[in-house]
Amino acid sequence: MSSSMIQGTKLIRSLPVVIALGLFAITIFSWNQTQRASSQANQDYFDFRVREAISHIENRMATYQQVLHGARGLYEASVEVTRTEFRDYVFSLHLADNFPGNQGVGFSRIIPADQKEAHLSAVRKEGFPEYNILPEGERDPFTSIVFLEPLADRNLRAFGYDMFSEPVRREAMERSRDSDKPAMSGKVRLVQEDGKKEQAGFLIYIPVYDNHFPHDTLSNRQANILGWVYSPFRMNDLMEGIFGEYAQDIDVEIYDGDQIDAESLMYDSNDSNDPNSIYLPATHSNVEDVLISNQTINIAGHTWTILILALPSLYTRVDADESLPTLMIGTMASLLFGWLARLLITGRERALKIATQMNRQYIESETTLQAILDSSAIGVAWANRDGKIEYVNSKFTSMFGYTLKDVPTEEQWYIRAYPDTKYRRKIIALWDSMVEETMQDGSHLSPMESEITCQDGSVKQVLLLGSWAGSKLVVNFTDITERKKSEALAEYKTNHDFLTGLANRALFSEHLDQAINMAKRESYQLAVLFIDLDNFKHVNDKFGHSVGDALLKEVAARIKECLRESDLVSRMAGDEFLVLLREIEKNDVALVADKIRFVLGHPFIINGQSINSRHSAPIIFNFRNNT
Repeated sequence: MSSSMIQGTKLIRSLPVVIALGLFAITIFSWNQTQRASSQANQDYFDFRVREAISHIENRMATYQQVLHGARGLYEASVEVTRTEFRDYVFSLHLADNFPGNQGVGFSRIIPADQKEAHLSAVRKEGFPEYNILPEGERDPFTSIVFLEPLADRNLRAFGYDMFSEPVRREAMERSRDSDKPAMSGKVRLVQEDGKKEQAGFLIYIPVYDNHFPHDTLSNRQANILGWVYSPFRMNDLMEGIFGEYAQDIDVEIYDGDQIDAESLMYDSNDSNDPNSIYLPATHSNVEDVLISNQTINIAGHTWTILILALPSLYTRVDADESLPTLMIGTMASLLFGWLARLLITGRERALKIATQMNRQYIESETTLQAILDSSAIGVAWANRDGKIEYVNSKFTSMFGYTLKDVPTEEQWYIRAYPDTKYRRKIIALWDSMVEETMQDGSHLSPMESEITCQDGSVKQVLLLGSWAGSKLVVNFTDITERKKSEALAEYKTNHDFLTGLANRALFSEHLDQAINMAKRESYQLAVLFIDLDNFKHVNDKFGHSVGDALLKEVAARIKECLRESDLVSRMAGDEFLVLLREIEKNDVALVADKIRFVLGHPFIINGQSINSRHSAPIIFNFRNNT
């Protein structure tokens, strides 16, 4: 046999081995590629679940902060909030149904040490004879939880508790006060706990300032703080149901701050498992390959660390390994490529199915959020960064009369709400400057008051509170029209005589001081006239006090007719009147005094009776420069 034939025979004999090795190489390559695809599919699905879990936590906490903004709006729209008004507001929220884990909404008031006894007496008279500020001891100031609804069961233990006396709570309260923003505390043991099935707790605070004083600077905020609206939370109750129907796919652990240890652990969704063990699927041989995510989030100025691990059921959501059955069918490239095509197509279909299911859950959560906002006691609207208004709640429409169709953009809102061009430019400039300042860091806009024209033409005074939620600017609208009217009426009563409507002694003294200072600067003369009715007591005794009151009103009216717009007349007491004459020459003072003497010398017709009022000649006090 020739050498060429021998070589040919060897080649033929080795051909099965070559084919086997080739097919084996293809098999190994295909198996490796399929395993990588399976691992990537698991990783993609796990990443999706991580993003979804973080989003659910952030959205829930943002919604709960809006509840506290509403409670603060109640204080900003009122001169004083009563216990009944506070309870009715919280009851309207239906906390147990809409806000799981929120133990209640409360108000903690600051009480200076020298006002403690008066405060205790006032609260005890409301029907709480055992009320006291706890813990006992001397400090200044005290704080006390004076409102907490619902005031039952666990919450009764917190009534009267001084949260400012505990360091973790105090840090959050001071941070909220100084920044005028919501502040979340670190991990605490809530005073509501009774030692049975306790859970980690925390609190969120929003400051409430005195409406009559500014809080635009740090010193003003520290000086004019009244207290805090707040909510306490129990972690397990808060997280109940938040991760949806596929919650068993992942283990979510939440740690307070940046440290991951037993002391800072606040929540573990899978605490029945050994915390030191990590699940490894069949396709993973190393701990380094396990699906795990470690992220930090910031909620109301406080950091949480979120540790998320994949659990066994997650790996079953995507068909992780179909390579072995395919490889056993044979080595035909067409079958292998067909299997790969099938893997890609079925993998895409499964991904779409999972995405559809998750999107349905998201839509349901959006529907729930919209229902909560529509039941809110304040108007709410939000717009995107392009100025398109995407949502207004029912309270916004009932407050102003505008629907989303009426004001689809910020530009159309400004035109309708502020028809006066000059005032509109002022509001837009102020608002845009605050938006520009807060857009980058997502902080809250400073509260702003404005006059808004409604659909029916009426004008309301409104407090605007803006805050960023991602790329959307959320604005709360609180109607403070009645509060402003009450304040104006109270100010008028404080400075005017109730009978004649003239300035009272306090207002006259204030204007006199201002006029004297102006006269010194501008070197002009001013004068004060003193007028006394000599027979007023006789009129009261003869005709009665109703006639005497009517006479005083007529005297006031006649004196005002003798004066200029810049002059001021005041009833000091009984039948005594003072007149302030600004920027007047000495000769003109005498003319005004004569004119008053003349008009008061004519009889007064009151209830059909003619009454002559005798009065002393006006006494004149002249002021010029420093005299």
